[in-house]
Amino acid sequence: LGPGYPEKIYQRALSEEFKKQEVPFNREEKFRVFYGDKDVGYEIMDFCAYNKIAIELKAVREIMDLHSKQLVSYLKGRKIRLGLILNFGKSKLEIKRVILWKEPADTEDTEECTEDTGKQLCDFSGIICDSVI
Repeated sequence: LGPGYPEKIYQRALSEEFKKQEVPFNREEKFRVFYGDKDVGYEIMDFCAYNKIAIELKAVREIMDLHSKQLVSYLKGRKIRLGLILNFGKSKLEIKRVILWKEPADTEDTEECTEDTGKQLCDFSGIICDSVI
């Protein structure tokens, strides 16, 4: 499609591609958010593929730390370890991978992940972020 469309357009297109490729997925998957043992609401992630990969779509100039933190929250909330941020806002698709390498319930997001270029990695409190361009 190329850059310039709103996120919802890319979400619909990716849904069609997942169906075409027979990738099992849920679109706009809701999950409950807890504070201790209290249910405090829900969040909606763009996609969950294979019931173990969170996928968040963006159509922005740059993937920012805030986007990574949002995905980390989704991973922790869904108790899964692997997530991808797909940014369609550039001339070439930008992909950022986020991995919780400790148990999701045991991780603490205590440091910020700085914006990455190329294949640099940053590691904080059991979370690994890298960019693939």
